[in-house]
Amino acid sequence: MSMISGTLRDRIGNEMERTMNDMSQPGNAAKSGSQTFKHLEALELLPLPICLRNGSVVNVEHASHFEFTAWLKWNGIPFRGLEEWTFDSKCAIINYALAHGLKPRLIERPRNCSGIVSELFVMPKEAIEDDGGDSA
Repeated sequence: MSMISGTLRDRIGNEMERTMNDMSQPGNAAKSGSQTFKHLEALELLPLPICLRNGSVVNVEHASHFEFTAWLKWNGIPFRGLEEWTFDSKCAIINYALAHGLKPRLIERPRNCSGIVSELFVMPKEAIEDDGGDSA
């Protein structure tokens, strides 16, 4: 019996090793394996620009609980009553949305935007480059 379970463990280990190939770089999880599941790491998600505060761009990491909740609602991302968002819960809900085929909107193109991020999110055609005021 232990031989059977040992063999099964070996098979599972081999399957996991084959599945995990080419997933060492952030974002590769989305490129390899199932094309229906998109998973991004916190380093890719937290700097994404989601709103403006007093004319300044605010990213996922620095968004208040209210700002992040408003961004979720604007994008039609379903969630249930979290009052406080942690880094982990922000990343989890965004990855949940991506895994279910949603393409959340960003307010501008992120700096150092990887190809996978530009494929998974909707960005404005022209990035916000100034404060919108006219120079005299």
